[in-house]
Amino acid sequence: VPKLDGRRGHKQPTLHMRTPHQNSPHRLASVLAGLLSLVTIAHAAVITVPDDYAKIQDAIDHSTDGDTVQIVNSATYIEDLTIDKSIVLREAEGQDVWIVAANEEERYAPLGIVGPDRFGAVVTAPGVVIEGPTFQNPDAETNTEGVSSALAIFAPNCTVRNCMITSD
Repeated sequence: VPKLDGRRGHKQPTLHMRTPHQNSPHRLASVLAGLLSLVTIAHAAVITVPDDYAKIQDAIDHSTDGDTVQIVNSATYIEDLTIDKSIVLREAEGQDVWIVAANEEERYAPLGIVGPDRFGAVVTAPGVVIEGPTFQNPDAETNTEGVSSALAIFAPNCTVRNCMITSD
């Protein structure tokens, strides 16, 4: 609202002070990005095996990107794993976890690999971190492509720390 300064019809200028970038689209984007990162952090969960799920694959299936699947007991798990989410898979400190390939999964039939693929644990999501467990594929037989593995990684930016991979 313009103000009169006492002289007839003369209006005083009204100044509106703004700080730099106040109400700019960039500031709004920064605030929204910050809030979204808090939401992502708040939703990251730690899923424990065998407390929450008896099988590692069941825990992976019920996880979402950013979660941690932690194995909290020394045990041998005989199962084929498909890690298709960007998660952390780790054994709890002081535990001795073995993940032994069951060699029962036929994940790659559409690619011409007939029968069990013999890959054991397969990582297909980027950014997966695996810490601690021993991966074993005791089956010396290969698939139709001549491949056998205890841990196969088919994704970028994955990290494997303090793990042992063996066929014995």
